[in-house]
Formats: sequence, C-alpha cells, structure tokens
Amino acid sequence: FVDTRTDKIAKEIELGGAVGRMAENGTMSEKQTKLFVAGGDRVYTVDLSGTDNDVQRIDVPASVHSKPICAASLVWVLSPGALTGLARETGMPVVRYALDESGIDASGGFLSVDEKQERLYFNAKKDGRHAVFALSIATPPGEDETKAVGTGTEIESTPLPDPTPLFYCDEGETLTHAALSRQGTMYVCDARDGVSAGRIYEYDLGGKVLNTFAVGVGPSELFFLR
Repeated sequence: FVDTRTDKIAKEIELGGAVGRMAENGTMSEKQTKLFVAGGDRVYTVDLSGTDNDVQRIDVPASVHSKPICAASLVWVLSPGALTGLARETGMPVVRYALDESGIDASGGFLSVDEKQERLYFNAKKDGRHAVFALSIATPPGEDETKAVGTGTEIESTPLPDPTPLFYCDEGETLTHAALSRQGTMYVCDARDGVSAGRIYEYDLGGKVLNTFAVGVGPSELFFLR
C-alpha cells in the first residue's frame, strides 16, 4: 500500500504467488471492504475495513494478467479454463462456468463489463481462432443461492450458457489485450510478430472492423479516459 500524500510505501502484504491485477469490491462512492487480487493461479482477498488487512486465499482459479471485474452483484474472475463469480462481501464463489468443457481457452483472456453492468465480455480461443464471448449477468443470483455458499469454496461448475463466440477476431495474430469502450465497441491489441509495429482493432459487437490503428511494438494494455 502506498500513501498517496507522500508516495511512500505504507504497508507491504505478502501473497503466496506472483501478484497480478486487482479490484475493490465497490466503486469510489461505495464502501470498499475487500480487495480482490489475482495471485499466482488463485484469488486472494485483502480486508480493507480495518488496519490488520487480513489476507485470505480463495481456492478459485485466476489469471494474473486478467483484472477481476466488480459488477453489481458479484466480482468476476477469469482463468484459462473457467469464469467464476464471487460474492462481493465474502469472496466465496457463487457460480462457476467451465469454459474448457466448451472448448474455450481463455489463457490470454481479459474481462470487460458494459456500462450498465448487464453483460460481461472476454476474449479467448476456440477451434484455434481468436474470438470474443459474451455472458449476460443482468439477472444476479438469488439471495438464498448466495447465502448457501457459506464459507466453502467447492461449487459445481456448469457449462457457459452460450459457448458460441459473439464474433471472431481473425485479423489478430497475437492478442495481448481486449477491452470494451464506453461507446460499446471492442478494442483488441495485436502484438503480431512481437518485433514489428503492433495493431489495435476496433470492432462493433457484430464483429465488423470499424478502425485499425498502427501502434508501437508489443501493445499491452488499453486505458479509456472517461
């Protein structure tokens, strides 16, 4: 943790693996009580409600380069073979979609959520082709379902409701990032061969290429200035 007033490290917390992307369980206008961190190939939560900052390892698969997404009802975590929704307050898994059962490989996948927090988007490979998938999260799990999770981490995986790609990204060679813009278009980074200029493609959600931008070598992440 860094003190923004002095830019000095205020506290260090050790996790059991390489530290990846992270997200709080709330927006700036909400009370943030937990920090969700992709550490190694699992999820860790860090308590933000007190000074002890207790750390809990959640036995849920994760990927260090894919940022957890805090949506209206759940925090979503993407791993190469699964997409898992965690309860915002406890961090316990509520629902898990087995991507690998549908032949989906999200090893290089990134999560995005739309402005209304009704649909998740992520990139992955299927049948050897880069593609973008969507999942409706407009209907959150019921209160009874969430309470039934308790403190356990074992839940049954279910197949992705619709394993059909929203569209394929056949223009890309080596996808290094994908993100949904506020305008509802998908931007995809392509490092190509890794030594020549990369590309950024803008797609509509029907898969039509709207724009292509030549950028520097190895484009790695997109940030939208709101």
